[in-house]
Amino acid sequence: MVYVASNKYEDAYQRIVAGAGHSSGTSVVIFAAADGDSVCALHILTTLLKRDSIGHRIVPVHSYGELGEQSTRQISQGEQIRTAVFLNCGGSVDIQDYVALRDSLTVLIVDSHRPFNLYNIFWNDSVQCLDDGDVEESMAELRAAFEDIEFGGDSDSDSGSASDSDDDGRSRAARQRVGDDPEAFVRVQRERAERRQTRAHSRQLVQAYYAQGAYHGQPSAVSMLQLAEQLGHPPTLDTVWCAIAGLATQHQLQHIAAEGYDLLVARLRDTVRRISAPPPQLQAAREPPEPFNPGAELPAEENSGGAVNGPRQAISESAELRFALLRHWSLDRAMRSSPLVAGRLATWSSKGRSRLLLLVAKLGLSRAEAQAPFVHLAPELRTQLHVRMRELGADYSLGDALAAGFVRSYGWRRPAVSSDDMALALLALLHEGFYAAYDALTQPEALQRGLDAAMALQERLVGLGVQMLERQA
Repeated sequence: MVYVASNKYEDAYQRIVAGAGHSSGTSVVIFAAADGDSVCALHILTTLLKRDSIGHRIVPVHSYGELGEQSTRQISQGEQIRTAVFLNCGGSVDIQDYVALRDSLTVLIVDSHRPFNLYNIFWNDSVQCLDDGDVEESMAELRAAFEDIEFGGDSDSDSGSASDSDDDGRSRAARQRVGDDPEAFVRVQRERAERRQTRAHSRQLVQAYYAQGAYHGQPSAVSMLQLAEQLGHPPTLDTVWCAIAGLATQHQLQHIAAEGYDLLVARLRDTVRRISAPPPQLQAAREPPEPFNPGAELPAEENSGGAVNGPRQAISESAELRFALLRHWSLDRAMRSSPLVAGRLATWSSKGRSRLLLLVAKLGLSRAEAQAPFVHLAPELRTQLHVRMRELGADYSLGDALAAGFVRSYGWRRPAVSSDDMALALLALLHEGFYAAYDALTQPEALQRGLDAAMALQERLVGLGVQMLERQA
C-alpha cells in the first residue's frame, strides 16, 4: 500500500522525521503549486517542520515543466534531501517521470487534484500519497484491476496467457500439455478466454477512471490540519484559519461541490468552537451560540477590573452574503462587483440595473446607506440585510446568496475578515507572486494589500464581462 489513509497521516510525517535524522543539512524540499490552497497548506506544514526543527526548502512551481527542472536541481543534485513534498502538484501524473527515486528518498504527495495517477497510489512504496477517503472507500475494485494489468500476466505465463500475438504458439503448447485429451484442451482454452475477459474488464475499469475528467478532492490545507491534529498539536487560530482559507479558495474557484463544501464547513465548525471558546469569566454569562448568527457581535474581552477592552481575537461562524468583499467597501460596490449578482440579475442591461436598485430598496436601505462603507452601517441594519435577503433572494434568482462561512476577528488592531475575503485576497496576491500571498497569512500589511488588489480585480473582471455582453446586446 503506497497511499496513506486519512487516519494515518501521522505515519507519513514520521518518515519525514526519520529522514531528517539521517541528514546533516536541509532534509526536506517542498514543491508548492502557485494556488491559494497550496499557500495555506504550506503554512501549516512549515509550522510543523519548524516545531520539530527540521530543515526545509520551499520551491514554488507554476507548471509541470518547471517542476521537472526544479526537481532535477533540488533532488538529483542534493544528496542531503531525504523527503520531497509535493503540495497540489504531482498527484495526477506519474511522479516517477519527474523524480529520480532512490532508496534514501521518500516522496510525499499532498494534492487535491483528481483523479490520482494510479502508479502514485498503487506502485512504489517510496511514493506516499495522502488519501482523503477516495482510495480507501471506493477504489478497491480499481486497485484489483490495476494490479491485474500490471502483475497478472506474469503469473499466468506458464499456462499460456502471454500476449495475444502468440496465440498459435500457445495453442501448440497447450496441445502438447494435454496430449490427446480433448476435454483438457477445451478446459485450457476456456481458462484462456476467461483470462482475456478479465483483463479486458480491468482495462475498461482503468480507462473509465481516467476518463471521468478532472475534479478536486479535499483541500490540501484541510489535510495538513488533520495531520497536525493527529500529531497531537492543538489547533491554533492561525492553523485553523489556514485550513478555512484553503477551503474558501476552492469554493471561490468552484472547485468543490456544494455538498462537499458544507460537509467540510461542518467539520471545521467543531474545531472553531473548541479554539474560540470565550474566556472563563464570560462563559457562564453567554447563551449557547446560534449555529449561524450574522448579526451577532463577537464576544468582548474583560480586564481584571471588569472593563470591556473590545472584540477579542477569534474565529466565528457566520452566514456570509456572497457579495464580493462586502466588509471592505459599500454594499452597492460589493453587489455590482459580484459575479453572482451580475450573472443572475443581468446587470449589463438597463433592466438588470433597475432590478438591482429595486432589490436594494426592498432590503430596507436607502441609496446613501447602500453607498456608505458597510462597516459603518448600524448593527441592526446589517442583521436586517441578512434576514431580508433570505426572504427576497429567491425572487431575484439569489436564493443561494447566503452561504455558511467563517469570520476572523483581530481585535481593534485590524478589521474582521471573512473566509471568502481571505480567499479573494490570496488569489489576487498570487498575481504578484507566491510569497506575496504567503505573507498575507501572517502580515497585516500584506493582507490589506491583498484586499485592495482583490477589490480592484473584482471590479475589472465584472466590468470587462459587462462590456463584452453590452457589445453583444
